[in-house]
Amino acid sequence: RLPASSMAPTYPEGSFVAACTWAYARSKPARGDVIVFWPPVGPSTPYVKRIVGIGGDTVQFADGALVRNGVEQHEPYLMPGATRGDDHRSSVPQGHVFVAGDNRSNSYDSRHFGAISVSAIIGKICGRL
Repeated sequence: RLPASSMAPTYPEGSFVAACTWAYARSKPARGDVIVFWPPVGPSTPYVKRIVGIGGDTVQFADGALVRNGVEQHEPYLMPGATRGDDHRSSVPQGHVFVAGDNRSNSYDSRHFGAISVSAIIGKICGRL
């Protein structure tokens, strides 16, 4: 159950989601995947966020837009009217992913705590219950 609105409107606060823990047994995490993971800092409860960058990517939030590897990204899943992100730039190390909530105005994510190790991923969201 999602206790916060950081993934709205995709998954509103209070949504129940299912995580496929086997999703990455034969594949790697991909941009756009919504994942459950252990945060590197903060509470000992899992977070749910969207992967916006993978190892080797340069991720930048500038003038309200996500720019990945120099190309502005179209993000139709974002919360309407939400701030799309503060100015931030980061290079994603190999073996890590950069995550952000769909409600960027109300999301504690990689813009704050940095890229997360792929080993911290619990699973990929595979549905809403």
